[in-house]
Amino acid sequence: MVANLKADDIAATLRCSYIASKAWNRFFVIMYVVIGILFAMIAIMLIGIPLTLGKYDSDSIITITAGGGVTSFLLVFLILLQRSFNSRKKKVEGYLQDAVILNADSVLKSEQLAFRSIFVCKTYAIEVSFVYNNQLLNRQSTYKDKMLYSPIYKNYINREILIAYSPKHDEVMLIKPESARRLSNNEQNKK
Repeated sequence: MVANLKADDIAATLRCSYIASKAWNRFFVIMYVVIGILFAMIAIMLIGIPLTLGKYDSDSIITITAGGGVTSFLLVFLILLQRSFNSRKKKVEGYLQDAVILNADSVLKSEQLAFRSIFVCKTYAIEVSFVYNNQLLNRQSTYKDKMLYSPIYKNYINREILIAYSPKHDEVMLIKPESARRLSNNEQNKK
């Protein structure tokens, strides 16, 4: 494993785009709290309606059922999303086992507009060129032989970047800028 480099230092890979970050972990915690509050409100409604009205009316039953259904759907969706991020993070930890840190040049391969939830945003595909074992290697952001587009690649377009490359898995990992600065400072301090 690369010294001083953890999965949290990786912003993305060229095969799976985003990696879970501290911001995503905070998002998950907040969403779990919100869902817990929604479930508590539904429970209060279940108990409170018969106490105030003496019975359940059809509107109450529909409201409670719909609220419970939507909240349950959100919970399942959130769990699946978190599992996906955790799976990506575990893959990156595996890639880091044999990774080497290299300087690389990145260029924009293509860009397109994409729908993200209810928003339209620009997404980018990049190509990274670097030297490993005296060979010039070029790797593109692809997934299953198709161009992979992501907004996160915007931060790495047309510049020299620091990457972690796993020769065993042939995976390029894009190091977060703050982690790259830390690694560069550590390297300078050693000299």
